Amino acid sequence: MRRRLPGLPRPAALLVLLLAVTGLTVPGTGPAAAGGVPPSGTAPAIGSEQALFRAGTGGYGCFRIPALVRTKAGSLLAFAEAREAPSCGDRGDIDIVVRRSVNDGRTWGPVRVVPAGDVAPQAGGTAQAGAAVTRGNAAPVVDLRSGRISLLSTSNPANSSYPRIPWVQDSTDDGLTWSAPRRIGADLGAGTASGTWWATGPGHGIQLTEGPHAGRLVVGAHQVQASTGKYFGGYLYLDPQADGSGEWKAAAATGTASPEPSEVAVAEQSGGDVRLVARDEAKGPRLTAVSTTPADAATPSVPAFAAGGGALTPPGATDVQASVLRLHTAAADGVDELLMAAPANAGRNDMTLWSACGGSWRGTGTAVSASRGGYSDLALLQDGEIGLLYEGGSTYSMQEIRFDRFAESALGSPCGAAPRAAGSVQVPPQPGPTTPDASPEASDAYLYGGAGLGDGKLAGVWDKSLSLTGTGYADVPYSRSVDPADGDFTYALWFRHTATPATADRVLFWAYGYGAGVPQVWLRARPGPDHDDLYAGVQGSGGSAYVSVKDASATSTAFGDGLWHHVALTRAGGRITLTVDGGRGGTGTATGVAGPVAGALSLGPSGIRVGAKPAASSTEPFTGDVDELRLYRTALSPAQIAGLATAAGSADPVTGADAGLVLRLPFTVVDQAGEPVLEDVAGVDDESGHCADAWVLGGAAARRDGAAGVGGIGQSLAVDSGHPGVEAPMTPSLDLGAGDFTLSMWFAYSASAGTPDQALLWAYGMNSDPQMWVQARPSSGSISAWVQTDTGRVSPTVSASAFGDGLWHQLVLRRSGGTVTLTVRGAAASDPVYTATSTGLTGSLTSGRATGVRGLRIGSRIDGAKVMDGRVDEFRLYPSALDDAALETVHAGGGLGADSAATVRWSFDSKYTYAVPASRPEPAATATTPDVSGRCDNGYLLGGAGIEPGARNGGGALHLDGSGSVLVPRGADLALQAEAVAGTPADPGESADFSVAAWFRYSAGPATPDQVLVWGYGAVSGARQLWLRARPSADQLTATVQTGQRQVQVTAPDGSAATAFGDGAWHQVVLARAGDTVTLYVDKAALGTVTLGPGDLTATDGFAADGLRLGAKPDGTDPLTGYLDDVQVFRQGLDGAAVAASYDTGAVPYGPALVMSLPFDIRTDQSTPRM
Repeated sequence: MRRRLPGLPRPAALLVLLLAVTGLTVPGTGPAAAGGVPPSGTAPAIGSEQALFRAGTGGYGCFRIPALVRTKAGSLLAFAEAREAPSCGDRGDIDIVVRRSVNDGRTWGPVRVVPAGDVAPQAGGTAQAGAAVTRGNAAPVVDLRSGRISLLSTSNPANSSYPRIPWVQDSTDDGLTWSAPRRIGADLGAGTASGTWWATGPGHGIQLTEGPHAGRLVVGAHQVQASTGKYFGGYLYLDPQADGSGEWKAAAATGTASPEPSEVAVAEQSGGDVRLVARDEAKGPRLTAVSTTPADAATPSVPAFAAGGGALTPPGATDVQASVLRLHTAAADGVDELLMAAPANAGRNDMTLWSACGGSWRGTGTAVSASRGGYSDLALLQDGEIGLLYEGGSTYSMQEIRFDRFAESALGSPCGAAPRAAGSVQVPPQPGPTTPDASPEASDAYLYGGAGLGDGKLAGVWDKSLSLTGTGYADVPYSRSVDPADGDFTYALWFRHTATPATADRVLFWAYGYGAGVPQVWLRARPGPDHDDLYAGVQGSGGSAYVSVKDASATSTAFGDGLWHHVALTRAGGRITLTVDGGRGGTGTATGVAGPVAGALSLGPSGIRVGAKPAASSTEPFTGDVDELRLYRTALSPAQIAGLATAAGSADPVTGADAGLVLRLPFTVVDQAGEPVLEDVAGVDDESGHCADAWVLGGAAARRDGAAGVGGIGQSLAVDSGHPGVEAPMTPSLDLGAGDFTLSMWFAYSASAGTPDQALLWAYGMNSDPQMWVQARPSSGSISAWVQTDTGRVSPTVSASAFGDGLWHQLVLRRSGGTVTLTVRGAAASDPVYTATSTGLTGSLTSGRATGVRGLRIGSRIDGAKVMDGRVDEFRLYPSALDDAALETVHAGGGLGADSAATVRWSFDSKYTYAVPASRPEPAATATTPDVSGRCDNGYLLGGAGIEPGARNGGGALHLDGSGSVLVPRGADLALQAEAVAGTPADPGESADFSVAAWFRYSAGPATPDQVLVWGYGAVSGARQLWLRARPSADQLTATVQTGQRQVQVTAPDGSAATAFGDGAWHQVVLARAGDTVTLYVDKAALGTVTLGPGDLTATDGFAADGLRLGAKPDGTDPLTGYLDDVQVFRQGLDGAAVAASYDTGAVPYGPALVMSLPFDIRTDQSTPRM
C-alpha cells in the first residue's frame, strides 16, 4: 500500500516480504517452511493443529480475520488479513493473503498476496493508485458447478476514513491466480453516501443447493448508514452464468438502530432459505435472522435481526465474530444441523464448537482450545473431517491463525445424525527445511538426514543439485496435485553417481506406496552384475508393469560413471516407457498397468521420496546427485523428453506440456526459516500513515476510557510518573525545519497553585539546542510555549488560566512565517478562546537532524522531568499554518477524511495504542535513519555507521568507516516475488521485477579487498539472495541474484584508469530485473546484462527472516569504507531512460513502485515501535 507525504518523493506499492534465512546443510530440525508449525501453548482438545500465520513474521505485525473455503477440486484456501502495524489495528497497510492446501490441510503452499494495497481509479475520494489502503473482510465463495472462486472484500483509505467499498475478484484455476478486484455496486439499503460503512463477511459464503434458486451464491454482509447510524445486516448474492458473468446484488435488509447486526455469517436451511448469524455491535446477545428465498426473480429480503431468546439464541461470547457451517441436511440425514465456532467466554478465550439442531442451539459445546481465541471460519474437508481456521494464542488471540483438523465424531453426534467417517489416515510431515517446487502447485520438498545442496553444475557454473550421501532423502508430501491417479504421467530427472558391480541397488525415487500389491511408482539403479541397469516399476490397483534399460557402456555400470544422465518414466494408458539420455542411452517399454497408482486416502498413500525407499528404514539409499525432478500429468512425447535431456535445456519449459506440470524441483535453494523472536512492545500508531509511530512510555496500560471533545467516544492516554507519556523519534513528518506548522492536542488535568509545572509536549532538544515545548504552570496560572530555533526564540504565554480544572481543553500551537500563536480553549464551542502571539522568529527547529536530534514527546520533558499528571488525547501535526476555519473543524473533531493534511495523528484509541509481542532485530535504543518512501522501512545504524551532513549535493550521506553497516529489517514492502494476481504485470507487485539503486563513493587500488554495497535476504550458499559489491581485484562491480530456480552473476567492468570505480568520486549503481533479464548500470551506462529466467528472489513462508544489509555482509564481513546515499528499492525493473533520468536530475522514476528510499539526512536517537 502507499502513502503520500508532502514534500517527499512519491509513495509506493505495498508488497509482501516473506524472506527465508536459508542454509546449505540440513540438520533435520526446526519449523518446516512449506506448511504450518505447531501452535503456541498447549495441544488442542480435539483434532490436530498447525499455525498457518504468525504475528511478527513475513514483515507483518500480525494476521487476523481468517476465512476458509474448499474448492470444487478439493483444495483448501485459507485467507487472512496481513496487517503491517504491530498494533494489529483495523487501519493502515493491510493486505489479504492466502495459503493453499491440496491435501486437506496437512501441508500448505506459500503465503501469497491476493488483492494488493492498491486502490483502483474508481475507488472514489482522492485515493489513487499509490495511496495507502486497508484491505479486509475476506469472504470467499465457490461455484461448485463451474469451479470458479469469488473473493469478496472491502477497502478504505489507510487512515480509517471513507469511502469504504466492496470488491470482488475471481479465480478460475483453483485459487492459484486471481483477477484484479472489481467494484461491487450493490446496496443493502443504507445508501451509497461516502460515509457509509461496508463490510463483507468475514468468512466463507455458500451456494444454495435447494429451492427455486439452487446454484445461487450468497455472502454475508452489512452496512452502517452514514446519516442515521442504522445497521443493515444482510447478504450479497449472485446467480452465476456459465461464462462466469453475472452481477452481484444485495438482498433488501432492514435497518435498525438497535440491535446493530454486523459480521454476518450465512448458512442454507431446508428449501433454500438463508439463515444469518451476526454479532451485535451494541454488545447484546448474538443475533439471528432467516431470509426466505422468493420463488421468482424478486429481490430477497432480510427481516430485522433478533436475539430470539432461549435455545434460539446462539451461545458463546458475544463480543466477537462467529462462523457457521451446515453440517447435515434434513433431506439427507433427517435433521438440519448447523455448527458454530466462537469463543466460549468474554475476553476471547476458549474456542468452542456448538451445534444447532433444527434451529435450536445446544447449550453445551465442544471445547477446541483452552487458550485465547477470536475470529474463525469452518469448512468440510474432502476426507470427511472438519477444518477450523481461527485466531488463537497462548497470550493473546492475535498471536497466530491456527488450522485445526478434526473428525466429526469428536462432536459426539449432538443432533443424532451419524458422523461422517474420517477418510484419511495421513499425518503432516515432520518439520524440516525445504527446497521449493517451481511449478504453480508449490509442493515443496522436505529435506531430511544428510540431504543438502551440492555444486551440481548441470546447467552452468552457478547451478546446484540435490546431494545425497546415503543418509538422507527429500520428501514431497502426498497431495492431490502430485497424484496422477489412473491417468498418464511423466517422471523426469537428472542424476549422477559412481558405482561398481559391487554397489547395492539405489533408489532414485519412490512414490505413493510400499509393499506387495500396494499401488506405487519407483525408479532405481541396479549396479550389480546381474542387472547393470535402471529399473522402474508402476503398480496400479488393477495391474502392474516393470521396465529396465541396461547400461550399454563398457566403462560404467548402471550409468554410474560420475557423469550426468537424464531419465524419464512415462505412463500412457497401460504402457510404461523408460528413456535414458533422451533415447541415446536406451529405451524400454512394458505393458500391463491398470488403475490408479496411489491408494485411497483411507489407506494413507505416501508422497514422493527422492533418494530412498519410503519404508521407515529408508533402505536402498542413493549416493550421488539428483537435479531437475519433474512430474507431468501427461505422457511426454519422445521429442519432448529429448528436449529435456540436454543440459542446456534442463531448466527450460516443455512446449505444449506446461499445463500438465505439477512438480518441478530445481534443487537450487534451501528455505530454512526460523521462528520469530518476539519481545513486548508498547506503542501508538500514527494514523496519518506517515510512519511517526510513538513509544508508549511505561506501557499501554496508560490508555484508559475517556475522550476529548464532545460525545465521549474513544479512549485517551493517562499520563503520570509511571507512564510519562509517549515519544516518537525524529521522522520526516516531524522534521519541521524553518517551515510553517500547526499542532493540536487535547489535555485534561487537575491542579492548584502549588502544583509543579507540567510539560504537555516537548520536542527536539534542551538547553541551548533548538527545541519546542508547551508547559502548564499552575503557580502562575498560565500555559507557556517555547519555540527555539538555531537563530532565535519566542515564548507566547496564555496567562488567563492554567486550565487545571480536570476538564478537556484543546491546545493549538501554530507557526506562520515568523509568527507563533498559542491557543487554548475548552471542549464546547461556546467556551472562551485564549490566544497569545509572538513574532520575529527565524531559523530552523531541526537543523541538527543528521546528528541524532530527538523527536517529539507528549506528557513530560524529553529527559523524563516535569511529568504531567492527567490525560492527553487526539494529537495532530500539520505541515502548514491552518486558518481559523480549519481550526474550527479540528476543534469539532473533523478533518480526518481521506483528504486530511495531518502528517502525524495519535488518537490513543484502544485499537491503535498497544502492548504486544513484536519481532525486533535490534534493541529499541539503536539509532536509525528513516525511509522517506512512505513505507516505514527505516534502517538501523550499526557499529560505526553515521550520517554526515552535506556529504553529497548539500544533503546528508551514510558514512561507513569499515566497522559499521545499516540493517533494514524484514518488511512486507520489500518482497521480490509475484503476487497472486493474474494478467499482464502492469502494476507493482504483480511480477517479480525489481531494481536496487544507490550512490556510492570510496577509494580503492588493485589490492583493496572486496567491499559490499548492498546485501539482501540469505547469506550462505544455497540461499535466495541478492548482493552487489565492489571487487577491486577484478576491477569491477559484481552483482549476484539467486532465485528459487537459478543463480546468475552480472559484472560492470571499470573502463577508466580508476580501480572498480574507487576514484573517490560519487557514482550511481542500479541493478534492475525486468522480466528474464538482469542489467547492471553504472552512471547510467548499462555495463552488464545476463538472462535470469523465472523465479522469485524471496521466499513466502510464514516465519521471521532477514531484510537488507547496506555496507557489509550480514555477518559484518567485507565492509565498505566510504559513503552510500539515496539507496532505493523499486518493485519494477527500471529501463535505461528511467535510470538516466535518475542519474541526471535525481528524479524518482516509477513513483508508485518505490518501496524504500533512504536519503541519509536524519539520524534518530532511537528506533520506532514498528521496527
